[in-house]
Amino acid sequence: SASPLSQLTKLSPCVTTMRVVLAIAIWVVILGGLAAYFATRHAVQPAAVQQQQLAPLPGEFYVELMPTYDVPAKDDFALVAIDPVTLSLNSHEIYVHTQPAAAGQTIEVRWYLEQVPLIAGKNEFYVVAAPPGGAFKSAPGIRLRLMRDGAVQDEQTIWGEPQRKVQGPGPLNYSNFQEQQDFHDH
Repeated sequence: SASPLSQLTKLSPCVTTMRVVLAIAIWVVILGGLAAYFATRHAVQPAAVQQQQLAPLPGEFYVELMPTYDVPAKDDFALVAIDPVTLSLNSHEIYVHTQPAAAGQTIEVRWYLEQVPLIAGKNEFYVVAAPPGGAFKSAPGIRLRLMRDGAVQDEQTIWGEPQRKVQGPGPLNYSNFQEQQDFHDH
């Protein structure tokens, strides 16, 4: 009669082969899953924002930026040139601020609505700002305000981490513009 130890040694090549086959199968499943994900991720992404341009509205639209920190001037002699504040609207860059500004000072951003229009519904403003690194210990932020004829239409604050960039989207909804225009016309 064979001892359990001798039976284990007889199965050893089979068990070793199965371990190798199992390891290969796991890697094939993992890599195959990643390949399938990367091949189909574009089909699963949310649909692009429907470009329903607003009818020409009376009034003047602009954005106010109000940083919670002192904005430095752009350093043209830095090894890596960084713009102090950049603002994009629906993936189109509309403003680069390169001049110094004090904390709490309002920076007005005006752009040609014909070139980068507001759309009915949600518009996404994206801010990238580089606060001065060494002197800033608390969380920096930038307040976005959409203005129409000097009146606030919508606002959002984007916060960053201490010692890091303020970077992120500021989605603002403008679906009520047409309703406001209809109201004022009556």
